[in-house]
Amino acid sequence: MLRKAVNHIRFTAFFRYKKHISHYIGPLSSVIELGCGTGYYAMYFSAQCKTYVGVDLTPENIELLNQKAAARGLNNVTGVVGDATTLNGIPSASFDVVLVSRAPLSPAAKRERAGLCRMSPHL
Repeated sequence: MLRKAVNHIRFTAFFRYKKHISHYIGPLSSVIELGCGTGYYAMYFSAQCKTYVGVDLTPENIELLNQKAAARGLNNVTGVVGDATTLNGIPSASFDVVLVSRAPLSPAAKRERAGLCRMSPHL
């Protein structure tokens, strides 16, 4: 019973998050997600944007994300192994939308996230 309740809470949270974020993503948007895991949001939002980059610290998660994207023919999705506190190799001001779903919210991560967005961050 507890597992069913937890799954319901997760589903409700995912649904609300997706609904809220969808307003900010358009067909010309470049999106980066820090803490992307295996690509749940990437699979959902990739149809709504021009490019989607998922960053996660765990190589196995990124491997799964890239496998899922390839299996679905999603050429606009790229998974990258990286640390949300440093983001080496990702240019500043190169994304329209920055999603942070599971990444740490340390001061270093917040500075890195703020530098990625073309506009001032407001989410």
